[in-house]
Amino acid sequence: MEDVWDKSKRFGLNSYRDLLAKLDWEIEGLEDVVENSIEERYRYFNTAVTAWHLTDWVWQAMSAEDRRIIVDQHPASRDTVTSFQKLVRLTSEALLICDQVANGSKHFERSRHDNPDIFTAMTNAMNIYQHIETGELMQKETVSTFIVYGDSFYAPIALFRKARSDWDLILNGFGLS
Repeated sequence: MEDVWDKSKRFGLNSYRDLLAKLDWEIEGLEDVVENSIEERYRYFNTAVTAWHLTDWVWQAMSAEDRRIIVDQHPASRDTVTSFQKLVRLTSEALLICDQVANGSKHFERSRHDNPDIFTAMTNAMNIYQHIETGELMQKETVSTFIVYGDSFYAPIALFRKARSDWDLILNGFGLS
């Protein structure tokens, strides 16, 4: 055991920057994934969880003064990361949605602080197209996944890109980058 250099529960990920890089990696991986594959669903799950749980990691990196200000301005039931998470949900709709789907999927369903207007949906569609060589009309059934918030439908990758962009704004606002 003397050769152990990182004794934690984080697999060598040691800062919010590491988790931010993981979020970039997750989003990038969605670019090449086969649509409606099990890998796509796994990546959606992982990306939502990573995007939301960056709150825990960023909180650890913040100065004591920033934490005190957040707790004073956004009191939560506990004076901990919960205050910061409340601020993040108010600041970013994309991260609010990530919170709902990350915790809803991670815990199978969301029992506390559930927003029933936010959910994931899979839809079937029949696409009709013309074969390029024969000119014959063809049909193909496809399944599409969306994240729904009220009357808005988001492609998961677009929502995750927005969440990533929002993290840049939040981090810059606290002098972290």
